[in-house]
Amino acid sequence: VEGRDLRTGKVVARMGNDLDYFVPGMGHHRCYRNKATERFLLTGRSGIEFIEPSTGRKIAHHWVRGTCQYGVMPANGLIIAPLHSCACHVTGKLTGMNALAARSEYPSEPEAHEARLEKGPAFGKDRKPTTEGDWPLYRKDARRSGVSAVSVRPGVRVKWCAEVGKSITPPIVAGGTVFCADKDGHTVAALSNQDGALAWQFVAEGRVDSPPSYDRGRLVFGSSSGYVYCLDAATGAMAWRFRAAPTTAQIVSRGQLESLWPVPGSVLIRDNRAYLAAGRSSFLDGGILLYALDVATGKVVASRRFDSLDPRSGEQPKDIVLGFNYDPARVALPDILSADGDDLFMRQLRFDPSLASRELDKKHLYSSAGLLDDTWWHRTYWQYGTTMGAGYHGWHLSGNETPAGRILVFDEQHVYGYGRKIYDKSQGGHLSEVGPGYHLFCEPMNPPRQAAPRKPAQQKPSKNQPTFNRSFRWSVSTEAPVVAMVLTNEVLYVATTPKPWTKEAASGQLIAVDPKSGKVLRELPLPAAPVFDGMAAATDGLYIALRGGRIVCLTSP
Repeated sequence: VEGRDLRTGKVVARMGNDLDYFVPGMGHHRCYRNKATERFLLTGRSGIEFIEPSTGRKIAHHWVRGTCQYGVMPANGLIIAPLHSCACHVTGKLTGMNALAARSEYPSEPEAHEARLEKGPAFGKDRKPTTEGDWPLYRKDARRSGVSAVSVRPGVRVKWCAEVGKSITPPIVAGGTVFCADKDGHTVAALSNQDGALAWQFVAEGRVDSPPSYDRGRLVFGSSSGYVYCLDAATGAMAWRFRAAPTTAQIVSRGQLESLWPVPGSVLIRDNRAYLAAGRSSFLDGGILLYALDVATGKVVASRRFDSLDPRSGEQPKDIVLGFNYDPARVALPDILSADGDDLFMRQLRFDPSLASRELDKKHLYSSAGLLDDTWWHRTYWQYGTTMGAGYHGWHLSGNETPAGRILVFDEQHVYGYGRKIYDKSQGGHLSEVGPGYHLFCEPMNPPRQAAPRKPAQQKPSKNQPTFNRSFRWSVSTEAPVVAMVLTNEVLYVATTPKPWTKEAASGQLIAVDPKSGKVLRELPLPAAPVFDGMAAATDGLYIALRGGRIVCLTSP
């Protein structure tokens, strides 16, 4: 960084090399202009770099960046960072539009766990356990497989359709009851599985972004208020609630008050414990707070703070940057947790039951954008793998090496999904490719190596043609994009809608597919478009959450 005299152009000041302070990650500035305030130069090489000419200090923030061309806006003591479509440092980069302040709200001495736990009238009640025909968790089980052993024959028809709210989550089904949440309504509802009649509603203090989890007659779920709730599933009465957030500090998010440390609705239930994460980024406000709670009592069994900042300087460590990405084991963004055996997962991260970190070498279902993301961000996808490539030259690699797609389900041998036929770094979006560039597929969980598909004959061979290591058992096209999917004992059910990237309650269709061949067995129109990943299968049929706030139950004749 040089300072020049405005009149003569003569260099009158010079600061040290950037490499003495941080690793840029890339050799040039980003695709937007730099900015400045009275105190700082704000450059945009790998995120936002604060350079203070008066002291020579340089502070890097690779975890946040601005949008193309425009960049960020410093104003009123804040940094306004608009939405972006960048995959650089994707394992730790903040998404959405955010206003960032200088001071962290994480307390120097957080309130004791015991003081944050409240008991309710249903405390201590223990009711009936789940059965194999239930769908007690988001995506059926702790692995988030989306697979059920129940038999739902292709000739399903509508049994009932019930209004629940306006922005509902996917459903779960357990104990003869259907449960779901109305996100913006802050409510969790219980419906009869026989006729859709409302049994009860519970109002939480914040958004509930995904369905609750059922365990032995209890419902456990998180909310954007920073609280975790446990209810009696039969009555909706509260058994306990625990404030996972270290303080009651709030911000405005999407027009409503939220905790600085929101908790996803779907907590992981495993071995009588509820596992969850609270927070927005491992670089913000003390990082991501991980908890294991006793389901019966709400008491903290294990906890951990996952903070990516240097504890001495409070800044991003220099050695955490690996080219266009972070060291994936040292950064975190929140998500619904999953489990496989005694391994717990949050996005790319892997933990043991005590929440201690493990090597990132075990395949599992995850997305670098989070399992709840329904925006069709073109540089990310679901995968059954370990880590995600990053940057223009790396975001597509995992999608060609391991089972990947816009949505996936999997059993012990195969992965079923809907997504791109091949991931190419030059792909700039979805809209021009949905249809010919996408397919419904089945592939082995551990595919044999094979050559990349050839590009059309009229195109010259490209040295940038992506490598490919996937082998499909079958591949078929669908007229409309697939947004929900479940695998039952004999049938793969997929739900489609013409424009999943919009929020319109447009038309939808349910398609029954033979999982062995990909052959379409039956098609059935739906009353409206399904919500993303909004289908569940139980002993008594299929349950689909629809845009506009309804749940439809379909059963075999």
